[in-house]
Amino acid sequence: MRMHEQWTERIVLVLILLALPAITSFASTDREELRLKKVLLLAARISPDLKTSRSKEVEAEQSTRIASSKYFPTLDLAAVDSIGFAGSPGDSTGFGGLMASPYRKGPSFGVFSKWSLLDFSVDHEVESTQQELLASREKTRIKTIQVYQSSLQIYLEAVRYRGEDEAWRRIVDELIKISVKVKQFVKNGQYSDVAHLLIEDQLKEAIRQQTAFHQRYETTLKRIALLTGLHADEIACPSPNQIDEGDMLIIQPGTLNPLIKAADFEAKAAHQTTEKISTESLPRVVAVGSVGYLSDSRV
Repeated sequence: MRMHEQWTERIVLVLILLALPAITSFASTDREELRLKKVLLLAARISPDLKTSRSKEVEAEQSTRIASSKYFPTLDLAAVDSIGFAGSPGDSTGFGGLMASPYRKGPSFGVFSKWSLLDFSVDHEVESTQQELLASREKTRIKTIQVYQSSLQIYLEAVRYRGEDEAWRRIVDELIKISVKVKQFVKNGQYSDVAHLLIEDQLKEAIRQQTAFHQRYETTLKRIALLTGLHADEIACPSPNQIDEGDMLIIQPGTLNPLIKAADFEAKAAHQTTEKISTESLPRVVAVGSVGYLSDSRV
């Protein structure tokens, strides 16, 4: 009975060893071995958080342009005709210049221009939008660093799991050789059956560890595929001894924490907004001009 159990265990062990190459093979030629730099750049390109942050940055740039446009003169073209009191179409209805003259009679058309030569509220509004733009850029930098950190962590996990996989694979290969030798010694009567059974137990444990780390490696590759938009069955990570330290240079530490810089820019933007509101009641210097045609006038 005992002999039958031993032979059964050995048959199972042989089947596991035969299946092992198929289970743990990951060095196929059609897989691209990813470098860290490529993983980080792809993750940053398709990250939804970074896309949202970049969109807010573009919005802040447009707000700055809109605020700066108030330094330029306006130019309006209008035509009007009315019956009754000629001065009724005034500034409240959007008409200005000659078209809003109370002496107008009949149809008229023309252009109207307005240029703010001195307006402190515009200065503060422009400065506020510029500070908000700088804060938005720092927030984008924060999101980029967060994406890099999470991607780096997953990438290094995959590298470590592959290293563990390869290490246990080498142990399995060595234990197989030892098992063959021990089996010969047992057959010759130099060792007892207990020695061979111990080696078989160690071999089973090594196979279990190697299979477990390989499964973790493949699972981590799927996470990298989600980050980069690549297919998990087409990518691989290098072994720990193949890591290029130059790839780590893509993560450059800044001179100041971006969280602090973003908060500082937001505080400055809020201050400028307050100044804008307080200066809106100050006098302004505005140049106004109008050129047009009146079909008739009344005195």
